[in-house]
Amino acid sequence: MNFEQYRHSREAAAKAVSAVLAVLEKEPARIDVRHWHGRFAAMARFLADPDVDDKSAVDETLEFVSELYAAGRNITDFYLVRQDFDEQRAVNIDFENKLDAIKHAVGAGGVR
Repeated sequence: MNFEQYRHSREAAAKAVSAVLAVLEKEPARIDVRHWHGRFAAMARFLADPDVDDKSAVDETLEFVSELYAAGRNITDFYLVRQDFDEQRAVNIDFENKLDAIKHAVGAGGVR
């Protein structure tokens, strides 16, 4: 990647992380929601840090994405709860699409 591509990837990742945070901020304050909110908030702060260059920001976000799918407390074990099954399915598919946008932004398409 060149400098322009890293900048674009960083901007796309920041936008995608913000979209995930927007979803989590609307959820009830369950312990698992707070856990994931904290992880994504830390990534948002890192992506917004003007002292971090674009390449480092993208590389660190790629590492963060890999850690989301590591053994133990894995993002695939997390889901958004709704009373209506169809609504729950729809919001979780949308949430997965937002996670995929982060992966796409940093070139982590094969992570899952």
